[in-house]
Amino acid sequence: PLTEINTQSFLDAAEQCYIENNGFSYTVDSPKTAKTLIDLINEQVNGILYQNAEGLFEYKLLRETYDETTGYLLDYSQRID
Repeated sequence: PLTEINTQSFLDAAEQCYIENNGFSYTVDSPKTAKTLIDLINEQVNGILYQNAEGLFEYKLLRETYDETTGYLLDYSQRID
């Protein structure tokens, strides 16, 4: 149901992809699972679909960011597995 989706997170990701000219075009010409399609999209735009603490599904683009308050570059090498 739509009530289980943080639509703003998807709109924000879509806007950023538009700014970056990062489109996704794919023809589903054989049976595929939803997870397979989501993984293809995630790989193309470098994003992730997840469920937040409130249980809403959100979409986030994984981008290097610069924290102006500390001067630190936050990147993928700082992730915790």
